[in-house]
Amino acid sequence: NSEPAAFLIASHRDCVDDDKVDTVNDHLKHRIQSSTELFGEKLVQFSAPGKPIFALDTTKDQKEIEDLRKSLHNVINTKFQDIKVPVSWCALSLKLKRRKQSLYTYQTCFKLAKESGIKDEDDFKAVLWFLHNRAGTIMYYPDVEGLEDIIITNIQLVFDRITELMISCFTFENLGPSTEEEFHTMGMFTESDIRELSKRKGDPLTPKRLV
Repeated sequence: NSEPAAFLIASHRDCVDDDKVDTVNDHLKHRIQSSTELFGEKLVQFSAPGKPIFALDTTKDQKEIEDLRKSLHNVINTKFQDIKVPVSWCALSLKLKRRKQSLYTYQTCFKLAKESGIKDEDDFKAVLWFLHNRAGTIMYYPDVEGLEDIIITNIQLVFDRITELMISCFTFENLGPSTEEEFHTMGMFTESDIRELSKRKGDPLTPKRLV
C-alpha cells in the first residue's frame, strides 16, 4: 500500500507581507477541507496547524528549512512503500508512457487497456484511480465537468502551460490590475489570461480543460 503526499512550498517569503501569506493559507485550508478526497487521505502536508504552505525565506529561515527537511523525511519513511499491482496495470502504464500522445479519450484509453490484459471496465476504472491518485503518472477527473472523458498522460504538458501562463502574465509589463489582484490574493489566474494562452491551434489543453 502507498499514500500520496503533496507539499506546498513557497520561497521568497521576505518579498510578501505576512497578512497575504495568512490569506492564501486560509484559502487553501478551506479548499482542502472542503474536498473530502484530499482531506480524507491527508494528501497535503501542513507546515503547522491550519497552514498548508511551507513559506520560506531561504536567506535566514534555517529553522523552517530544517523543519521542511524533517517533514519530507518523515513522509518518505511512512507513506511510500512497495506497491503490489497486477501485471496488466503495469503493462498499461508502460504502454501509455511509451506513446507520444499527451491525452486520450476514455474509450481510446480503455481500448489500450484491453490490449494490456484489462478486460473489465471496473478494473479499468480502478487502474485509472491508481495511476492518478497513487502513482501520479496520469490526470483523470471523472467528476469534473469537461474532463469526464479526458485522460491526461503527459503531466509535463500541464506544468509547461502553467509556467507559460506565469511568464505571459508577469513579464514584459504584461500584467493587468485584475490579474495582479487575483494572483496576489488567491494565487489564481483570470480566465481571460488562460484563454489568451490557449489560442494556439491544436492545443489539447483548451481553456475549459486547463481551468
